[in-house]
Amino acid sequence: MVLPSIVGFAFWRDPIAVGDSIYDAVPWLERSWSAMAESRERFLQGSEAWYSRNLSGIDGCVCELGCGFGRLLVPLARRGVCVHGMDASAARVAAARELFATLGSGESTFEVLRMPEVPRGRQFDAVILALNAIGYVRTFEDKVTLMRGIASILKPGGLLLMDQRRGSLLLRLVRRWPGLKGKIAQTTGANLVSGLRWDSSASGIRETFELQAADGTVQVFHDTFRFCSVSATLRMLQASGFRIERCDGGFSGGAFRPWSRTIAIVARRTHDTDPGH
Repeated sequence: MVLPSIVGFAFWRDPIAVGDSIYDAVPWLERSWSAMAESRERFLQGSEAWYSRNLSGIDGCVCELGCGFGRLLVPLARRGVCVHGMDASAARVAAARELFATLGSGESTFEVLRMPEVPRGRQFDAVILALNAIGYVRTFEDKVTLMRGIASILKPGGLLLMDQRRGSLLLRLVRRWPGLKGKIAQTTGANLVSGLRWDSSASGIRETFELQAADGTVQVFHDTFRFCSVSATLRMLQASGFRIERCDGGFSGGAFRPWSRTIAIVARRTHDTDPGH
């Protein structure tokens, strides 16, 4: 088997400066994905279509956890749906507020909050947990806390839509895999290169980003993801008061199979769930 060449990726170098997350430095990063990694752009476009299809019948308020700059919420806001987003990055929340101020339609609220915390004070018709956001919640206990929190903020019968990528086993085998590479559209002359590796100490996937500014300054950022198995995720949802309505093996809508690279889940909060549990 021929493995991709990754010599020169960020995690082979000594960092000059280290940040917590690339998204703090480049909150609009996804707008550059089409130029830097076609596979990520396809993944993003597929997710947008899948979430839009499954939310087409929702007229009440929708909450996205780990919303970034709110890309998945834009179609909802444009048709007048109330949207509420939260993200751990203050820069991303500021970007979302800036973007939605220009839309001029629908009620929108964004707040800085880190999972497993969830927004309090209102209940939602649907909650989105998209683009591997569940992976940012590192421990199994915190994932359980998150699922129970989501159930508590959903109206009876409300929908939870979520996805998680698969491939941890492959990455454990090959150890490293290339990620993004190219110029960032929102900056002048800045280059980004990233790579994935299996982090044994965290029992998860670490993505390292090397950002080089036009003046030669280099910053290195890390994101670490930890996923449960598909069966563990489904059991967790059921134990938290959800009925699994559908498991798609990707954003095209086909049924989930053992070899599927992504699982996209439609779950509904049961009417007999105690929101305080």
